[in-house]
Amino acid sequence: MENRHAYCIIAHTDPVMLRVMVAMLDHPLNDIYIHIDRRVDITPFLAVKTRWSKVCFLPERLAVEWGNTVQIDTEMLIFEYACNNGPYSYYHMMSGQDLPLKSQEYIHHFMDEEHPHCEFVTVNDENPDYRKDLEYKTRYYHFFVKSLSDTNHSFSHYWHYGLHGLAIAVQKLLGVRRKYPFELKKSLHFASITHEFLTYLLSKKAFIKKTFAHTLCCDEVFLQSILWNSPFRDHLYTRADGGVGSMRKVVWIKHKAHIWKKDDIDDLLSFPELFALKFTSGDPELLLQIAEHNGCLEAVQSILMPV
Repeated sequence: MENRHAYCIIAHTDPVMLRVMVAMLDHPLNDIYIHIDRRVDITPFLAVKTRWSKVCFLPERLAVEWGNTVQIDTEMLIFEYACNNGPYSYYHMMSGQDLPLKSQEYIHHFMDEEHPHCEFVTVNDENPDYRKDLEYKTRYYHFFVKSLSDTNHSFSHYWHYGLHGLAIAVQKLLGVRRKYPFELKKSLHFASITHEFLTYLLSKKAFIKKTFAHTLCCDEVFLQSILWNSPFRDHLYTRADGGVGSMRKVVWIKHKAHIWKKDDIDDLLSFPELFALKFTSGDPELLLQIAEHNGCLEAVQSILMPV
């Protein structure tokens, strides 16, 4: 039996970019599962088309707020939905602004033939900035996360920001330090995992919900921590820091992901990683060059350059 892959995509913006992404993932051995944020109009996103892959939009849609544990809920929801329609040899968690940097044939061969049963998850051990950030996000109770990322700086943003800061200050004063039953790990939350590990992860659903309640941005922590404290730790592709562990290329500039431009094309095509984030439909020349490299130029041209 041929190994099939499930792409699990969480999107909330740029419907054209999602169409391009799906066109690059379209393959006879892939199925694609998409969660669209409940707060946006889903209609423009439904225009995705495939020739080979089955595309499923999750019927249950959550409002995915930055930093909130609903991010964990959303990942578990889409993982579970894909698993129930599987099994697949690999499940790829991705955002709606990621792209593959290699062809699907290359990705399938790399994972299923060259590195079967590996878990492609980044686990950072030595980075002191990651350790400091992990401490803050997990050692205190974060009760007022709602609207913290509101770029419009509404009244709700300032109100919750103030309450959040006050709650953390009080906990520091009282010496509050949450305890966990295992060693915590933190990294980029996008990953590619096997069916075996996903089954194990889903069996911990209630434990995850209880353990990571009232934390901050622990979509970057829960999967890594569960894996690290399980027999699947020995299946990590690499324990080295950086995106190679998850086979994803991302460049952070002041805590924000660099948006790739057409001038980056030579670097992008030389990276060993299989995927990269983050892209936008506002740079069609770059998207077309990647599509040509991946052998799906015609499909992407039909989206970006319709007749």
